[in-house]
Amino acid sequence: MSSSPLNMNSGAHKLRGRGARATPAAGFTVCGCRATTASVLGCSLVVAVSIFVFVAFNSHVMLSVEGGGRATVDFAKFITNRYTTRTGQQPTATTLRQQPTAPSVDHAPPAEPQRPPADAASAKELPAVKPKDWHHLQCPHRELVTFWKDPTPADLAYVTPYADAAGDEKYVTFEPDVGGWNNIRMQMELVLVLAFATGRTLVLPPDQPMYLLNAGQKHQKAHGFDDFFPFQYIRKRMKVISMEDFLRQEAVAGRLRRHLGDGRHSDVYSRDKSSEEPKLKPKPKPKPNVEVDAEGSLWENGARKGAVLYPPQNKTVFVNTERDERLALWDYLRNVSAAPKWQTMTEFVVIPPRPGLNTSTDASLSAAERDAYRAQLDDFAADRSAVFYDDYWHRQRVIHFVSKPGAGYRLLEHFYTYLHFQDARMDRYFKRFVRDFVHYQDEIFCKAALIIDRLLAEGNGSFVAFHIRRGEFQYKVVKISGDQILENNARYLPRDALAYVASDERNQSFFEPFKRYFTNGVRFLNDFDELAGLRSINPNYLGMIDQVICSRADRRFVGTWFSTFSGYITRMRGYLGYADETVVYGDKEHRDRFQQHEHFKFPFYMREWREAWDHIDEA
Repeated sequence: MSSSPLNMNSGAHKLRGRGARATPAAGFTVCGCRATTASVLGCSLVVAVSIFVFVAFNSHVMLSVEGGGRATVDFAKFITNRYTTRTGQQPTATTLRQQPTAPSVDHAPPAEPQRPPADAASAKELPAVKPKDWHHLQCPHRELVTFWKDPTPADLAYVTPYADAAGDEKYVTFEPDVGGWNNIRMQMELVLVLAFATGRTLVLPPDQPMYLLNAGQKHQKAHGFDDFFPFQYIRKRMKVISMEDFLRQEAVAGRLRRHLGDGRHSDVYSRDKSSEEPKLKPKPKPKPNVEVDAEGSLWENGARKGAVLYPPQNKTVFVNTERDERLALWDYLRNVSAAPKWQTMTEFVVIPPRPGLNTSTDASLSAAERDAYRAQLDDFAADRSAVFYDDYWHRQRVIHFVSKPGAGYRLLEHFYTYLHFQDARMDRYFKRFVRDFVHYQDEIFCKAALIIDRLLAEGNGSFVAFHIRRGEFQYKVVKISGDQILENNARYLPRDALAYVASDERNQSFFEPFKRYFTNGVRFLNDFDELAGLRSINPNYLGMIDQVICSRADRRFVGTWFSTFSGYITRMRGYLGYADETVVYGDKEHRDRFQQHEHFKFPFYMREWREAWDHIDEA
């Protein structure tokens, strides 16, 4: 029984878990307690008090007071005050209950998948998050920006059905996207979720330059993903290692072989020294009944396996700020991995409820169940073709994602529009995981919180925000003047509002119409340099701070269509609970796209969709 923070069975579970055994004594059993006659009264008293406390947690208990008065003991309020005093946080309903609920089934067909038991090694590598480890910002006004939630007991206990109980470690490696920061973030989220969902270890690439994140000095010009995301918390829920560790454990140890193309993945790459870019090498022809051929390739049961490949110069550390070293590393990984050429926009990846289950043909499913899965698939497809993460892909030791748009290798899509989980509970779990763990580092939120608090004070409790993408933005149709933006959205923008503007426009005259329009003033990030100490932080954080500030504009947010920067603002607004109707876009053609619900559709990436945050906390 699990009912409340005072779980009366928790001690018994601990004893059984440790193999402890009490010495029998003369007497009898009361409510599971071995008792002598003399101790019955004590045991009964403990049980009575425990029942009283349990009831008190779930209701307001009315106690009579001598003299005819009556006192109300509000135990929920008492626990709330205790929690706030001890942690400095306002507890959620989940925090107060700490009570896992049985997962509901969205539709009849998908039965709860059988999850493999976690062995001792897995339990050691993936420790459960303890309350003291839950991620709470430690800075003023944190309540203004915190959208993530404490993990529920059910989420803490979750193990993907694809986890390998035998401990055969598999990996996902990837090359960061070649576009701007929010395209890079989008790809990383997708790869991370795929790795976690399929029971694989995520290998983070070495620090390297990222497009437009080139402000600052020396190390600030090259970045790893842990510069921007709290991987110290992400690692508590999934296995993540560095590229250096991966190369040392697998490559230098001689455990990686040339991966031979067989039509299910990309062609095998081979470095052509006359060119800076890898070129395709023809697939080798099989030679049956040979154990080791002249090229050193291994044959097992009639199937050819490539020869062992070691990394260039047998190195484990690649300086990815140097282009030649970066390309050499990518070339090596492309040769020793299964590199799927899965297409975004025209394809999507289906992850069945458990390994080995083909929901189209499995005999254990009824015709009605197969039809229900098919209906789900058709609804998700949005005119795309399905690619299944089947047994073939699950057997691959290393899956590597190439980032080479010119050759058709690019994962430019949201994880929740590209990965179709046929188990709806898995789908919601991974959406919650991204919300609660895969967000910006604390410093970004804490700096933004200081500025938001000041904006709310200056704006009498509210403000409007704009993201105006200019610069080298390739979508000319949305690069319009400030006057046009204001004219298109005049009905949504009260003139007496305080306005905050995030933009890469360098010409300050562009913003004169905004200063004339808003009588309460217009603010920019650099207005708060001194307040938030912005000159002392990594300058590449500034755009991310802009995003967090815009996410908290309660009166209206005006974004730029096609911009993934604006898109991520709208997703954070969804996490915070703002209605879609509070979002509009600057150009007239796309202005009202958030005013009614749309199911995600081509080209998918140009905006965020309600499916990322809507109803994801359901069991």
